[in-house]
Amino acid sequence: MQIQGPKSTEVLVDLFGDSVLDVGYTPPEYELEGIDVVVSRTGYTSEVGFEIYCKARAARGEVVESVLEAGKPHGWR
Repeated sequence: MQIQGPKSTEVLVDLFGDSVLDVGYTPPEYELEGIDVVVSRTGYTSEVGFEIYCKARAARGEVVESVLEAGKPHGWR
């Protein structure tokens, strides 16, 4: 899942904490709602972006729901 745009950093900090700001070329593993994920930085535009890779294929929908919920306070619908 890609999270792009001017509020992507704020949303990822809400999900994973400030350590996500230090993501480099060796993407760290995190746990989100009990699901193992890997977070990497991307940037196809001039905006900061992230990708969240879900290690358990069956849990992708739960990760999407968590990201959407974390985005609500930042104006995401």
